[in-house]
Amino acid sequence: MFSVQHNLAAMNSNRQLGITTNGIKVSTERLSSGYRINRAADDAAGLTISEKMRSQIRGLTQASANAQDGISLVQIAEGALQEVHDMLQRSNELAVKASNGTLTEADRTAIDKELTELKDEIDRTAQSTEFNTLKLFPDNGLSPKSASVMETYHYEFSYNLTDNTFSIGRLGNAGAASRSADGAVSTGSVLADKIANEFVPNAVSQILTAFPSLKNAVGSNTINMALDVSFVDGPGSTLAYAQYSYKTNSGQVTSMLLKVDASDFNDKDALGTGKKAEVLESTLAHELMHSVMQYTMPKQMNGKAGSLPTWFVEGTAQLAGGGFPTGWNTGLQNIAKGLANENDNSSDANISKYLKSYTVSGRPYGHGYLAAAYAGYLANGGGAVTGANIAGGMDKIFADILNGKSFGAALKDQTGLTESQLTV
Repeated sequence: MFSVQHNLAAMNSNRQLGITTNGIKVSTERLSSGYRINRAADDAAGLTISEKMRSQIRGLTQASANAQDGISLVQIAEGALQEVHDMLQRSNELAVKASNGTLTEADRTAIDKELTELKDEIDRTAQSTEFNTLKLFPDNGLSPKSASVMETYHYEFSYNLTDNTFSIGRLGNAGAASRSADGAVSTGSVLADKIANEFVPNAVSQILTAFPSLKNAVGSNTINMALDVSFVDGPGSTLAYAQYSYKTNSGQVTSMLLKVDASDFNDKDALGTGKKAEVLESTLAHELMHSVMQYTMPKQMNGKAGSLPTWFVEGTAQLAGGGFPTGWNTGLQNIAKGLANENDNSSDANISKYLKSYTVSGRPYGHGYLAAAYAGYLANGGGAVTGANIAGGMDKIFADILNGKSFGAALKDQTGLTESQLTV
């Protein structure tokens, strides 16, 4: 007989040893890692929950680290500003010290040198303060009305000369735009939309109505225009300016472009409250007058020899933005009374005497404004000092220039005075 040799007891012991070894392995792994669940086999549902919590904890830990970095940055900036504060305090101390009557000029020179060094150190601190190579005080600084944060609103118009109506065509702006039933555009900017929908159409219409010779010189039934309301150069500098023969990105050529610096105005100005509202409207009329003159008299507006003098160009634009045709300012009756320095009436002789006590040389806006008003007044035969009369006289000068006369000849023929007689 044959028998099968086996060692079941040993095999069973080996199996049990493996189970025990795996159990010890799991226990050791838990002890060494500190986690009850180390793999999906330990607890699939529990692993899902724990990993979600672990992700949240790690995110919060990193957020805490980010906050600490931000605190460090603020501490660096605070330290720099504290140094600047100390230097400003020292500067104030030195300024008071310099007023001491017992000091000599040499003493004050020494004080001035220290003040200069303090100023230079303040500038150096602003330029060199960094955190992780990031400059904490940018050279030009930032403000709510800076180029980096201001949107650009672009409008293109078509002005119908036959019925004095405007239509807004192409738009190019940062925000979404909508149109009302009457064609008015809404982009979300009260300032830009008010300029586009009301101020520009009204000003152009009134200028061309006041000066029929300029309207006739346009030479077609429509005028193409463009408007940009955007950052130009920041608050307090250029308010607006006009360009001629502007070309868009799409290749379309518009005859006039008006650029308004939105950093100098706000929605309150556009709504007509406060002194800035008058400045806004006057500035727009001034620059649009330039555009109309550039369009109708390009040869005389090129700035070369024989072209219109600066005082006349700026003076007529000031008139358009001040007294006529818009009526946005006090009116030319008051201007003329101011010329004569009287409170009751203004005579030709008084205006001439007052005007000739000033020179327009180097003062093309203020005194050019007065000279242009006087020229229009004389060209219309004197008489009543009204905006309409002065506009009518100025239109006669424009008509002569458009008919080929030189500026000097037109001025002499219409006013009886030469340019030097008018402006000296």
